[in-house]
Amino acid sequence: MTAGSPGTLAAKRATTTIPIVMAVTGDAVSAGLVASLARPGGNVTGSTVFGPEHNVKRLEQLKEVMPRLARAAFLFNPDNPSSVTENRDIESAAKSMKLEISYFEARKPAEFDAAFKAMAKRQAGAVVVTDDAMLNSHSKRIAEIAGKRRLPSAGNTDLAEAGGLIGYGVNLKTARAFGLTIPPSLLGRADQVIE
Repeated sequence: MTAGSPGTLAAKRATTTIPIVMAVTGDAVSAGLVASLARPGGNVTGSTVFGPEHNVKRLEQLKEVMPRLARAAFLFNPDNPSSVTENRDIESAAKSMKLEISYFEARKPAEFDAAFKAMAKRQAGAVVVTDDAMLNSHSKRIAEIAGKRRLPSAGNTDLAEAGGLIGYGVNLKTARAFGLTIPPSLLGRADQVIE
């Protein structure tokens, strides 16, 4: 059993005979984990999450909360093979929203501070944090850094619960700290409203 594309790729390289069940990987076809979703072939099967769509939705929600947003940052782990698809899709979405998007890498937690410092240099007004096992496991630290830098963030639920602005829920405490008003239409779509 594996979680995430990097772990699943490592297991796939290690064996072609032991069955591998992947949980919550990025686009398994693009990452080369399976031949197709309908017929995975080989010894890998399981579930996949289409992170690019999640990231696009997060960017849309940030723009909805911050209509004047002109520059956004995208934090990703370049060691995750799903990042290629995610970067391409968020770039396309940003163009359609007339947003400038900049990409910032973090392979390990020690790189977070430098990534956020670079975001400030680029004058990013908000950050989308992609789904990645390493990034997800450090949601609290990412939310803390984003908060200190006054950079509204959108990511997974753990990020919103740790103080980020948007996940599958919306953090009203963080919105108030940034002086942002969450539109009722977005509140109505939120799975959870964090007070």
